[in-house]
Amino acid sequence: MLQETTSGTAHARTFFRSVAECEFVYGARGALQLRCVGDTLQLDERARSTDHHCFREGLNRRENCGQKRSLESQAFSVKYVIIREDTRTRDVNPSWSVNEALVATQPLYARRKTAYVAAAAGIGPSHHGQCLLPRTTVSTQVNVAAIAMRIKQSKTSWPSSYTGSFRSHGSSSLSCATLGEPPRRRARDVEGPYQYGVNVQFRTGPHRERYPIAGVPRFALDPYNLQQFATPKTRGSSQLPKMQLSPRELDKLILAQVGQLAQRRLARGIKLNRTEAIGLIASQLQELVREGTYTCADLMEIGTKMLGRRHVLPEVVEGLHEIQIEGNFRDGTYLVTVHGPISTDDGDLERALYGSFLPIPEKEKFVLEGEEVYEHSKQPGAVVVEDGAGPIVLNAGRERSKLRVENTGDRPIQVGSHYHFVETNPALAFDRGLALGLRLDIPAGTAIRFEPGDVKTVPLVPIAGNRIIAGGNGLATGPVDDANKDALLKMIVENGFSHVPQLPNADLGPVKAAEMTREAYAAMFGPTAGDKVRLGDTELWIKVEKDFTVYGDECKFGGGKTLRDGMGQASGRKDSECLDLVITNALVVDYTGIYKADVGITNGNITHIGKAGNPDTIEGVTPGMVIGSNTDVIAGEKMILTAGAFDSHIHFICPQQAEEALASGVTTMLGGGTGPSTGTNATTCTPSATYISKMLQALDTIPMNFGVTGKGNDADPKGLREQVEAGCVGLKLHEDWGTTPAAIDSCLRVCDEYDVQCLIHTDTLNESSFVEGTVKAFKGRTIHTYHSEGAGGGHAPDIITVCGHPNVLPSSTNPTRPFTRNTLDEHLDMLMVCHHLSKDIPEDIAFAESRIRAETIAAEDVLHDLGAISMMSSDSQAMGRCGEVILRTWKTASKNKQQRGFLPEDEGTDADNFRVKRYIAKYTINPAISHGIAHAIGSVEVGKVADLALWKFADFGAKPNMILKSGMIVMSQMGDPGASIPSVEPVYMRPMFASMVPSTSIMFMSQASIDAGKDKEYGLKKRVMAVKGCRNIGKKDMKLNDVMPKMKVDPEKYIVEADGVHMTCEPSDELPLTQKHFIF
Repeated sequence: MLQETTSGTAHARTFFRSVAECEFVYGARGALQLRCVGDTLQLDERARSTDHHCFREGLNRRENCGQKRSLESQAFSVKYVIIREDTRTRDVNPSWSVNEALVATQPLYARRKTAYVAAAAGIGPSHHGQCLLPRTTVSTQVNVAAIAMRIKQSKTSWPSSYTGSFRSHGSSSLSCATLGEPPRRRARDVEGPYQYGVNVQFRTGPHRERYPIAGVPRFALDPYNLQQFATPKTRGSSQLPKMQLSPRELDKLILAQVGQLAQRRLARGIKLNRTEAIGLIASQLQELVREGTYTCADLMEIGTKMLGRRHVLPEVVEGLHEIQIEGNFRDGTYLVTVHGPISTDDGDLERALYGSFLPIPEKEKFVLEGEEVYEHSKQPGAVVVEDGAGPIVLNAGRERSKLRVENTGDRPIQVGSHYHFVETNPALAFDRGLALGLRLDIPAGTAIRFEPGDVKTVPLVPIAGNRIIAGGNGLATGPVDDANKDALLKMIVENGFSHVPQLPNADLGPVKAAEMTREAYAAMFGPTAGDKVRLGDTELWIKVEKDFTVYGDECKFGGGKTLRDGMGQASGRKDSECLDLVITNALVVDYTGIYKADVGITNGNITHIGKAGNPDTIEGVTPGMVIGSNTDVIAGEKMILTAGAFDSHIHFICPQQAEEALASGVTTMLGGGTGPSTGTNATTCTPSATYISKMLQALDTIPMNFGVTGKGNDADPKGLREQVEAGCVGLKLHEDWGTTPAAIDSCLRVCDEYDVQCLIHTDTLNESSFVEGTVKAFKGRTIHTYHSEGAGGGHAPDIITVCGHPNVLPSSTNPTRPFTRNTLDEHLDMLMVCHHLSKDIPEDIAFAESRIRAETIAAEDVLHDLGAISMMSSDSQAMGRCGEVILRTWKTASKNKQQRGFLPEDEGTDADNFRVKRYIAKYTINPAISHGIAHAIGSVEVGKVADLALWKFADFGAKPNMILKSGMIVMSQMGDPGASIPSVEPVYMRPMFASMVPSTSIMFMSQASIDAGKDKEYGLKKRVMAVKGCRNIGKKDMKLNDVMPKMKVDPEKYIVEADGVHMTCEPSDELPLTQKHFIF
């Protein structure tokens, strides 16, 4: 322990068991002395000056120059050691040897006479004999107290010293002990930390073997900053080797892992899907970059020859257009783009498997498919244009003309479609008077290029809208007015612009209307009215019902495109006059319709749907849809736009569910729980005001809309009221808490009182009553019945009959969606875990088996297709998958199309529009209506919050491309963040900026809790909205899913009938949206 004297001298004692008691003293002349009481050592001031030089020289020459002196008068010289000039912590290395001490240090600041010194012993082999102390036997176990010394003028409290225990096997000898002393600092020294240390070193037994250290001490020395330091003195550097991986290197490891996985599968004869093919080629290119013998151009060529058509699924051939990586070549990082990576039949498997040491599979393992499987119409996301509709006429109804134009300059000039032609480059010679108010009559976003000396005849068409010119060179700014033409031409010539009058009767050829084939138009702007699109690789096709655009005036962003100042983008508009964001040319798929439009977003809400642009130059701009300098753009062409999904059956078991769900297209989650508690694993209930407040605060940090449900199982309403007043948006009745008629009645009374929804998981045991008794307890009041299905839970075997009641809002969960050959086999173990059942208890097994019935699961498929089951949800981690609500909805729809054909409403249309609208309503608008939030979310409609998902046609239902929350991108498919462009592999769903802005999400609460100020009491940062209108709705309000058949279930055979028709289907062996889209 440390002692202080009035003179500032500090004493530190260290005890070596079985050796001696020693003390270090800071002497009167500034010398540091080691005095050991007993018959071992005595080091005093008298010998210091004579032995100091010998000691220093001995260190330098690696010699022992002090062994000859007698034990009684042996002097110990002093040497200071500056270990490091920073304060980073080092872990103790058990193999430190001589001159490698365990040192704990603290800073000494310039012009402050303060130093903190401490050390401890390290045991290891000795390599040098330069120390002045003779060998002294020490015990096998050495207890070392921290040697602490403080040299300070002022008084300061000091923490307790730390004692560490070291063990060695066999005898050890004390080889050297040196104590650090602070150096004198010069005035020019920069202030900063120096480190000083005491070396206490040991030599092991005669074999000089390394022995492990059993205890590793750490030191807390600074009374102001209890940071701990243990820094070894190493030869050459105090930095231990580190991997020091950068984020981009970690990203590349994803490529390596996927690539190696793909190689193993390829070696087994498995054809690769798109992700696997990209992973294999990209990872192999990275390895070839590392070899250092290839250039970018070499790798671009090699990348096209690794995999052939026979090695990948047919969908990959057309769906994989290019692969981009960035590799660290010997001369730096460069982009490698492989165009047409699947361009041969056979590829080069030796190159594909190079470096994997896997066997090269025989060619015959990979059957080359016939040409028919590669037909465009059979590919995921295929677009089939309207048959026999003819070409699309651009700028229809406008007067057309031609002009002769010559480039008199010495550099090329390119003019875009919507550039005011009178304002073009001065080197273009033409009749600028005839060009006033005109632009090129070519597809929007394209251009005409004039090389030096080129003479071309170009088609022109009048600008539309208000016909006001802005931007360009500022020559003809203002409304188009022929009366001012002469003055304008004079100014043009004076400003050096070429003007060549054109003869009135000049023969420039016939003036034809600009046209595009429907295929070309679809490739550039996406499908238009009458065209069909395949949804992913499902059996579902949609037909575009309407296109809001004006052909020839489409919004197109980019270099030389439409949305530029004075062209498609309006000039001189205030922020309040412009859209915040426009999603251009998107194919909207919603319960309200399937149509193509621009979607305008302002202040986080959908404010307009129609045609956007500059009303001064563009035809047909919807009022209010002005694109200005305050407008951002998302290109929606060849993309499907849907409302974000609403999963209304969530067990809040872990917060990571939200990321998985959000990446799948879910933007709103409703449910209950407190984490992986036993209650939450089985029920969606957040009980108690304490947990309600804490869960709302926790969910406030996650970029998702949330609503929390409380526990509704209480025959007395007092506790239920408190939960709603604490913030719950509904109350959940669950059989595991006892869903009795008394509890049902009490819960419904409270829900009616507070205008929140009642949700129920009914009694599988039929303990209090059969399903008829439960329905009777409803007393005609509105209720959302979870598991109105074939196997999820509730009255066995006939809970599915509730689908026929007008006050019941039925939903089903996704593990049984749709019925396949594997559905039954997974369910028993799933159910046993979720509901805390035991396989050792026969009654528990009977309970579980009573809930799993093939007949009712098959009926569930058909009832969804008929619109009798209104909603789809997940039952996350409690017999359901939170990331597969959308996925399994479309699997169910596709299976029903395959087995049942067109719905009556779709007969004769050659498309599945009605079926698609019915199914998308199941996870968007209908749960929103059920839970009183349809005024805010649930559809792509004006006035709704812009919680949206964008999908590529080929990936629809499986993997969205971009997710928006309140009109801001919250998650997107994104490449390497350190790359030069955003499309460099690996590309995967990553959180975006909206995930860091709480106000882009909504916390739904009861009106009573908001009135009581609970949202402010909890300190919520999200927008808070009250649920409303939950109690005056019924099955009739379920959009496109309001069918109420008369239901009957045979209690012995489980046969399900709806209006007397047997509801059944076959289990599927294969479904879409599976292995073609996912690697696991």
